[in-house]
Amino acid sequence: DLFYVGGTWANEEGHMRLVSESGSIVLRYYAKEVNIVAGGDAEIEVTVDGRPVPEGLRGSDMAPAPAGGGQGREAGPAAATVLPVAGHDLYNVVSGGQAEEHVLRLDARGPGLAVYTFTFG
Repeated sequence: DLFYVGGTWANEEGHMRLVSESGSIVLRYYAKEVNIVAGGDAEIEVTVDGRPVPEGLRGSDMAPAPAGGGQGREAGPAAATVLPVAGHDLYNVVSGGQAEEHVLRLDARGPGLAVYTFTFG
């Protein structure tokens, strides 16, 4: 599983930290579960295969965009899906019934997000 980053990230001991105002991570994976160990205070927009994360794949830490959509997003089943990061923790992003291949994209706004690792199940 390889990942690609966009934006400016500082490669620090044990993690990378978002330095620019926005940044992205794109990860092609084959698994039924994807977790990220991250820290800071951020709201990350998450897509799978270029679309909001379907309800059947949403990990336990995922949330639909707030009512009214915020930042140009719509609320509802086709709404953008977000991962709220509040402190250093393991966050469950994807949780499906069986292992499948997908492309996961994380888009963060605002500097300071720290990403330590991804884990797969």
